[in-house]
Amino acid sequence: MSEFTGDPDAAEADLQRASDALGRVDDDLSDAVARAEGIEEEPFDGSPEAEADISQRMEAVQREIELLQQLMVEAEDDLSRTQDHWVDEGHLS
Repeated sequence: MSEFTGDPDAAEADLQRASDALGRVDDDLSDAVARAEGIEEEPFDGSPEAEADISQRMEAVQREIELLQQLMVEAEDDLSRTQDHWVDEGHLS
């Protein structure tokens, strides 16, 4: 590994960007899971209308959770690649 000769502020900003992105996706995923749990705990009167409403909202939040899980994997990969880059550049050890 060579000695780092680049801008440490730029390296730290890049790492912070990747970390912040991961944190935002994690927060959004936690919020979506909490919404799904909230829907599951709502009182249900047994009517077809209520069943359809709950079903539609659960389907929507499940799609959101799946998307956020994919985004989480991508954000984790981005953070890992960013860290690897700065290790290769000599900024991180």
